[in-house]
Amino acid sequence: GFSGKPTELGWGPDRVAKAWDVLIKRLGYTHYVSQGGDHGSVISDALGRLNPPGLLGIHLNMPATIPPELVKPINSGDPAPVGLTEPERKAFDSLSTFFGRNAAYGAMMVTRPQTIGYLLADS
Repeated sequence: GFSGKPTELGWGPDRVAKAWDVLIKRLGYTHYVSQGGDHGSVISDALGRLNPPGLLGIHLNMPATIPPELVKPINSGDPAPVGLTEPERKAFDSLSTFFGRNAAYGAMMVTRPQTIGYLLADS
């Protein structure tokens, strides 16, 4: 059957990645790869950074490629930093629009991932 909902806080990407590694090994696999898209890309990235024995590699189809110095202005709706090239400015504007209008689900998954679990468990 399905697993239950989390009973405690602290299930961030690193902890989930460790749990995936334990699960795979309990299933009897000694070598594996991890593929992640959407929120799974965050978990697979964490798994790659943990680099547990048996992990052969990761594949991400939604990698986080935003430079750290641009994350805050994009998330807060601030103007683009000065000094960006025209293509960089267009990318910044596109990301700002996307995250400002279309990323509520992602923001909820980052800040309150249990919310979706409660909704699914209650439906």
